[in-house]
Amino acid sequence: MHELIDRCRNGDREAFSELVQQLHPWALRYCAAMLPDESLARDAVQESMVLLLLRIRQLRSNSALLPWLRSILRSQVLRIMRQPQPAELSGAEPAGSGTDAQQELELDSLRLSVNRAVSALPTVNRETVELFYIQERSVAEVSLQLAVPEGTVKRRLHDSRRLLRDLLPREGITKGSLLPSDSDENINL
Repeated sequence: MHELIDRCRNGDREAFSELVQQLHPWALRYCAAMLPDESLARDAVQESMVLLLLRIRQLRSNSALLPWLRSILRSQVLRIMRQPQPAELSGAEPAGSGTDAQQELELDSLRLSVNRAVSALPTVNRETVELFYIQERSVAEVSLQLAVPEGTVKRRLHDSRRLLRDLLPREGITKGSLLPSDSDENINL
């Protein structure tokens, strides 16, 4: 892969196409874990790949490609999350009862509120939270991906939970708020 990256840095468009083909599945999984809709994840990946093409000559070392691309992807995801999404208009009634539709709306609202609170965290905390909670990676996996000791990951998660205790009430989520789901789980921070 290092040879391919070198060719990309030297302006080889065919090499860049090949690199995109190799990175695309991973990038799409990364974005889809944070965005509620696959089409939004595809948009984030596409915009990130364009930025990668424009900036690949700025890459300091070939081994920095994945962390650098991850930060580009995360920036695009956060940009998309901050944008108001157009409401879906449909003449058809939602399937199920009105109560189910109301619960789904409440759950969507809760997800957006949590995403806004997480996006307000400092970058290192947000990155750690996204990997551990959203992508459901283990502490060891997060440690490897972020190239930090496991103790640092645990400390960031601890600090993030403390910060979220302050941020979530601003989003209207308080300790003991019920998730509108079949299991009626509580949010425990």
